[in-house]
Amino acid sequence: MKPGRYIVAMLLTLLPPRFREGLHLRGAALTCSILQIIVPVILIIIRLFLRAAEERAPLPEAEVSFLTFGGKYFGIAAVAGLAEFWLHPLHIILYYLLFEGVLRLLAALEGERILGSLPLYAIVALYDLRRRAVHKRELGALVVDKVVRPGHREGFDLKVYSCRPKLNWNPYITVEFEGQFYQMVKEEPGESPRRFVYFLKENPVGRAVVVIEHYQVDDVLKPPRDKDSWQQLKDKLSASMDPVVEDQILRGTARSGYDLKIYSSHPKLEWDSQVTIEFESHLYEVFKEKSAPKPRRFVYYLRRNPDGRLPRNILPYKVSR
Repeated sequence: MKPGRYIVAMLLTLLPPRFREGLHLRGAALTCSILQIIVPVILIIIRLFLRAAEERAPLPEAEVSFLTFGGKYFGIAAVAGLAEFWLHPLHIILYYLLFEGVLRLLAALEGERILGSLPLYAIVALYDLRRRAVHKRELGALVVDKVVRPGHREGFDLKVYSCRPKLNWNPYITVEFEGQFYQMVKEEPGESPRRFVYFLKENPVGRAVVVIEHYQVDDVLKPPRDKDSWQQLKDKLSASMDPVVEDQILRGTARSGYDLKIYSSHPKLEWDSQVTIEFESHLYEVFKEKSAPKPRRFVYYLRRNPDGRLPRNILPYKVSR
């Protein structure tokens, strides 16, 4: 690999996984972590020599203090000097980089896990929070859904106008509304404040009802259902020590309710309802996440991006370790 590309590869290992999806950068991660250990040590040694050179010439104030306090001055000056040097803000930053470099090196050696740099993770997390806030602001305020019954002549029985996308709705599930079962047949963009329009038909005779989504017009006003959020958080924290295995992909059928089902050994923290996943030249959206046994504890359900829906923050995805 050319030196320029290798340097870029090392920089990529410092970033969150989304920026290096599908790339094998274990060698670059090892080199980067070793440099992250060596550079802080060298800088601290250089500053020690500079400090020693400065202390060779005693200051006039030091002579006055020695004449005043006598031998006690040397003990006080030594403790104060050490505290001032080792607790210097620059040195604290170097300690952190050294500690992080050791962790990254051990992770790459033992678990073949490429860990990024925590400060860069924090910057990306702040960017994601801003992106989500902008996305919510673009969607507008929460308002109750509007349901229109146009009749059989229009080719559908219900027309639902919503201010938020219904990620669980697709042609494979059954929507229950006011005691009647429906099937979603089409989705179109609408006008503000209800920018998402869904067309539903009564459930055809003989069609199997596998997955039922119970719907009410005020669902958008209710807080999201938090399913085992604490357990998911613990799984994501402990997954950093698990071995990395290749993702497993299952393709859905007409009855499965999804187009792709992805089993992963580590959480894909950037995957949420605000992004669009690109896989094999097709666009997908994540509508559900579940837990599973090891080694692939994180399961993601994806469906094709509906016609007419604009993609949001496209993230390329490849089956990789």
